[in-house]
Amino acid sequence: MVVAIVAVLISLLLPAVQAAREAARAATCRNHMRQLGLATLVFHDSQQHLPPPKLGDSNTSNMGSTLVLLLPYLEEGNLYGGYDRFKPIHDPQNMPITTSVIDTYLCPTMRLPSTPRSAGIEYLGPGSYMISTRSAYMPFLNDGAFDNIPADGRYRLALKHIADGTSRTVLAGEINYAFPSQEPPPTLQGVVTRGARSAFAWAEGYWLQAWGHMAATTPQAFNNNTQYLNPISSRVFRSDHKGGVHFVFLDSSVRFITDQSDPGVRQAIVTRAGGETISTAGID
Repeated sequence: MVVAIVAVLISLLLPAVQAAREAARAATCRNHMRQLGLATLVFHDSQQHLPPPKLGDSNTSNMGSTLVLLLPYLEEGNLYGGYDRFKPIHDPQNMPITTSVIDTYLCPTMRLPSTPRSAGIEYLGPGSYMISTRSAYMPFLNDGAFDNIPADGRYRLALKHIADGTSRTVLAGEINYAFPSQEPPPTLQGVVTRGARSAFAWAEGYWLQAWGHMAATTPQAFNNNTQYLNPISSRVFRSDHKGGVHFVFLDSSVRFITDQSDPGVRQAIVTRAGGETISTAGID
């Protein structure tokens, strides 16, 4: 009888312990994302414009993601000091930086894939967060917190251009490793990530385009960890948190967007000058 009672008590206690642990992990995730928001604001004050969607003078360059640029604003100045922004992320000089694991760029809830490591192959550091550039996968028109890189290479988007308001415009959201088997093989010789493609690496973000999107034209892909919709699912926001995804806004506030949130609202919080009226339903 005593053993039975103890077993029942343990069965009742275990879910509560698991819930408490996830609550702590979620709080850490929110803190990491808030740090990203604050680093972006400091970058803006320093450079007089928001960080670009990636390093380099074109939308297809592979010199590093926005998260590379934010390193010195996240107390990672020593790491960034060894980075050559005029060389690609897989250059021997940059590899010690791009293969690093940055705690701030990882959600503790996110499950990393168990990819076997091969001898002589470098692995880019995994990442949990992608910048929010546009509401739809296609076309490649950045209508969010990041603009397309202009032909002259001079990036100009600033807070003054965020007509919808910084508290209503998403800066970045979560991504996970839900479909590593669906990703194409790595394209860089001798460089692979913890997943099968560099989309999950903080230094590269989105293969050769460090962009995430909200899947406005295919809303069922949002936070869908079971159904892979090619090619939408590769870069749509999703997480390993139950019931939704964390997002950091341009004012550095962090909110949880639930699976039940209205697709129109999710699209509206992406655009920087959409002029939409946003409901708070499904946004915590």
